[in-house]
Amino acid sequence: MVKFLIATHGFLADGFKSSINVLMGEEIADSVSCVNAFVENGTDDPKGEIKKHCEDIKNDEYLIILTDVMYGSVNQFALPYVNNKNIFVVTGVNFPLIMEIISKLTFAGDDVEVNKEILDDIVEKSKDQLICVDCINEDASTDDFFE
Repeated sequence: MVKFLIATHGFLADGFKSSINVLMGEEIADSVSCVNAFVENGTDDPKGEIKKHCEDIKNDEYLIILTDVMYGSVNQFALPYVNNKNIFVVTGVNFPLIMEIISKLTFAGDDVEVNKEILDDIVEKSKDQLICVDCINEDASTDDFFE
């Protein structure tokens, strides 16, 4: 079983989860935990919450921690756990990357094996989703999009 933890500064994690609910459904969104760090009414102890999620992982489970900023404090809270063979940290996340990771690992079934190669492949492919739309085709009209 693969578990997901989105940990970000502010309420970005909850925003990602809300979008997951809209596009992937409530059942998938309910499988995602969030840490909203350093904001009023957010996670009281983000470091402790990340630690708790990591310590609760069983030998037959995986935890994918998705963070917002590589050198930010939230990501630093997760780094002590990267040497655990069942815990992986992916940072600098955006919504297409999160959707790809969750869909690929959720729909693969309970016997899915998560490893660095699978995650690195997803990260590399997600870079194609970063597009300056104005740079694609300056002749394109927004009216053409809906026809």
